[in-house]
Amino acid sequence: MRTSRGASPICPRCLIIRIRALANNLRPMNERTATFRATFPPILAAIRLAGDGGMRITLDVPESDLAEAIKLLAWRQRVLTVKVEPERGRAGDAGQPKL
Repeated sequence: MRTSRGASPICPRCLIIRIRALANNLRPMNERTATFRATFPPILAAIRLAGDGGMRITLDVPESDLAEAIKLLAWRQRVLTVKVEPERGRAGDAGQPKL
């Protein structure tokens, strides 16, 4: 398993332990919003159009913002309203933002 940025992979068990530790530090948790930084991974399948007119997106979330992104796990069975804003002044190499 390689990450899109070429970093060392994290074993699935270790990742689950880290996610649980971050989730325990979310008190008090704002139940209504999750705000975190993310980028599109440098792969062709990052934004896919479905045959039924829908769309699927994939985002890379840095570890520093993982605690906020973890909130999405609690909302897996809900319809979400999504608002996306480009971050100003943080352009990186080849158009990829640095997080």
